[in-house]
Amino acid sequence: MSNTFNTEKLRYFFMGFVLALACIWACTPGADSKVVVVESSKMKSKIPGALANQRIDAWEKVRKSIDSTLKPKKDSTLKSFVVKGFQIQPGEFQEMLNDLGPDPQVWAMLAISTDSITKKPIIDLIFKGRSKKTIASGDEYEYYDFTDPCPPSCPPNN
Repeated sequence: MSNTFNTEKLRYFFMGFVLALACIWACTPGADSKVVVVESSKMKSKIPGALANQRIDAWEKVRKSIDSTLKPKKDSTLKSFVVKGFQIQPGEFQEMLNDLGPDPQVWAMLAISTDSITKKPIIDLIFKGRSKKTIASGDEYEYYDFTDPCPPSCPPNN
């Protein structure tokens, strides 16, 4: 029992370490990367499609590498541990902002949860919100989990 616990603990540590390294690697420009100039827009967070697709493609390459490293060869039921992304329902997101009140701070936090069907670990996205309302109520943060992982909730043709 103790050995199994330590093995699982080590496995999660390794997965987190590999994921962190992959994120750093994916965000480091290579010799063949092109600089995309972002034009001024009203939305500071809006980026050109070419830049977005370049970043998404870089993540997909790293994701496949992580999956092939982590996927046990004998476990054919595990399709993918590392998700491509998350579908966010606009209404749910707006509800979260309304619930937090005026001027909230919101973080999208990576987490590990358990798939309800396969009972395997999967990467999850949990929103952590803080506002004057949460602090006044004695809770520093409120947490929200309303995303659907991709796969299976991927955009068409993905």
